[in-house]
Amino acid sequence: MIIRKLTASFGKFQGDSLELQSGLNVIESGNESGKSTWCAFIGAMLFGVDSSAREKGGILPVKVKYAPWSGAPMEGTMELEHNGKRITISRKTTAKNAPMRAFEAHYTGTGLPIPELPGVDAGQILTGVPQEVFERSAYIRQGDIPVTGSPELEKRISALVFSGDEDTSYSDADETLRSWLRKRRRALENVESKMEQLRAQQSAGELLLREREQAAARLKQAEDAVARLQAESDELRRQQRQQALQQMNQQKIHLDFLQERYNTAAKAEESALARISDSPFSGVTLEEACRRAETDVKSARQLEKETGKKLSFPLILIGLLALVCFIAGILWQKAAWLGFLVCGILAAALWAAGQKNAAQSALKLKKLLEYYGVSSAAEIERLAGDYEQDYQTWEAAVTRRKTAKTELDAEYAKRSGREGQILGSLDFETGTTAAASAGRRLKQAQETVNDYRTRLAKLDGRLESDPGVADGRAQMEALQARKRELDAQYSAILLAQRTLQEADAEIQQIFSPRLSAKASEIMQYFTGGRYDTVVLDRNFSAQTRLAGDAVSRRSGYMSSGASDLLYLAVRLAICELVLPPEDCPIILDDTLANIDADRRARVMDYLAMVAKTRQVIVFSCNEV
Repeated sequence: MIIRKLTASFGKFQGDSLELQSGLNVIESGNESGKSTWCAFIGAMLFGVDSSAREKGGILPVKVKYAPWSGAPMEGTMELEHNGKRITISRKTTAKNAPMRAFEAHYTGTGLPIPELPGVDAGQILTGVPQEVFERSAYIRQGDIPVTGSPELEKRISALVFSGDEDTSYSDADETLRSWLRKRRRALENVESKMEQLRAQQSAGELLLREREQAAARLKQAEDAVARLQAESDELRRQQRQQALQQMNQQKIHLDFLQERYNTAAKAEESALARISDSPFSGVTLEEACRRAETDVKSARQLEKETGKKLSFPLILIGLLALVCFIAGILWQKAAWLGFLVCGILAAALWAAGQKNAAQSALKLKKLLEYYGVSSAAEIERLAGDYEQDYQTWEAAVTRRKTAKTELDAEYAKRSGREGQILGSLDFETGTTAAASAGRRLKQAQETVNDYRTRLAKLDGRLESDPGVADGRAQMEALQARKRELDAQYSAILLAQRTLQEADAEIQQIFSPRLSAKASEIMQYFTGGRYDTVVLDRNFSAQTRLAGDAVSRRSGYMSSGASDLLYLAVRLAICELVLPPEDCPIILDDTLANIDADRRARVMDYLAMVAKTRQVIVFSCNEV
């Protein structure tokens, strides 16, 4: 639902209008400008005005507080969108004692009535929630921010937690059971009073009857003791089974942890082994790989030198000698030409041999580098270093895997002994646990009950043989039968009440963590992380905790601004979890008055996010 326009003759307004839009609406105005009046008017248009309300605790009812100052009848219209359709609803006062009782709804601009939207249910149909839920969640007024419980809100929470049934609440059911208990108690008192009167009237067999009554009373006490011991025994056995299950679960969790650690170590070992298997040094020990790498690096560097040689020292020496012979042949003797020729031939032979050696060295170097898949001796050395690191990683992984396997095997060995101890704790007959002790006490109490029943049967036989007390006995038996019936009903109602309390506690255990978690998230956002935790009880009493603190603080120990912020977070959390996301708008009436500017800005940022999915209307006397 999206409220588009309000027109009111309500309180100080006389035909005044207020136009709104989808998303976030902020109406800033000073005190006594009508902000609270608009809020009250929205509630009155949706849910009507309670004509039976009376002043309570100094608080005036709506029909009195917002009676038009002009003296005109209280009335107004609301234009809105619901399920994609434009609707106009109006409320008028046709009788002085029934303000705004006359209700009409039609499609805007057409005048066509909407019979499926009656005035008594209009608010719930349009917002998706009853008035009590709306006022305790989406309608947030200054000074009324803390949340209070109600049957309708409990129904809504129950529907959220379980099947969606909104017909029951803990408060309603509990009050019904209490009423039944009061009726049975009065009936029991009446029966017991009649029994007492009958005892006073009896003349014959009074002593025998008293003895029987005493026996019956003791039997009842013994039966009650059996019932209590039965409940105690059942509870202790349940707790013992739960404890045994928790121990077995913890044992399994620890075993799963060790198994996971072993699997992780095995995978790490496998991964490390795969890396060293891909290395040219695979298949040898680390020492052998280092020795081979050192040898091959030296060979590669030597071959690189030999491949790079162009002139050897003998070749240079013979070349110089040939030059000397050449010069001598020109200057002095012709015979020196012969020396020049010999030296030239020898130099040519040496040069050819050097070229051949260089080519051979280059070929050897190429084969060596191709084996390692590298292009230089330095890269062979780097590969050796990588292999050494991977090999050491693999050895460490092997050690971790073996350690994890040892711990896992040890845990499996211990498991059978521990399971025997756990199963031994479930021996409720001869065991030493509290549950076994309670079981033995229960057995003794049951034997006592049987003894009293035997004694009572003998007394009944004696009474049947005494005609003087036959009539009184028959009346007494009828009263006793009625008393047993009432006692059984009373016990059944008490059991239902306990079951109801347990169910309510279960709802709280499921819903409260969700509500607390959402409220914590909002409070953390509001305070920039200063407060990070909100805790709620079933009465919606809130506590919060500073980030890093170990102890939560109640709202009563906080400043008014921080307290308002805390309960605003709770309110918005309830809105998100309980209210239909697109039907019910959120209305804030000067809720931010006690909150400082920085946190007020954070609240507005959060409301802007909320306004992406539902209409938010903020009335404020402060700049937001």
